[in-house]
Amino acid sequence: MRASPEDFFVEEIASFEPSGEGEHLLLSVEKRGLTTHAVARRLAEWAGLEEFAIGYAGLKDRHAVTRQRFSVHLPKRIAPDLAALQSAELQVLQSSWHNRKLPRGALAGNRFILLLRELQGDQAAIEQRLERIA
Repeated sequence: MRASPEDFFVEEIASFEPSGEGEHLLLSVEKRGLTTHAVARRLAEWAGLEEFAIGYAGLKDRHAVTRQRFSVHLPKRIAPDLAALQSAELQVLQSSWHNRKLPRGALAGNRFILLLRELQGDQAAIEQRLERIA
């Protein structure tokens, strides 16, 4: 059972590097206690766009700290101030231009870090099981 979002960390593993050009702003963000849809709505509101202009590769857990990428379609390549997005639950870690919207499934995988608390039982057996699934 998770006691706090920090007990469960998920990071997307990118399947491509941003092109550095194009009309889609690719944002790497870290979120806490927010759904992927909630972040997409915030990004759309920030950019003055409809939510369909926001792309993301996959859905991430709300009850976790997650790092994932989003794309924001900005045809004139004029982005509002990124500082306006920063909050306790959402941090923009990196931004770059890209030539296409980020489609669903555009990731190589996910990296997980779990914090296990109050384990009971044979520690050696628990460590063996963890080694098998790691």
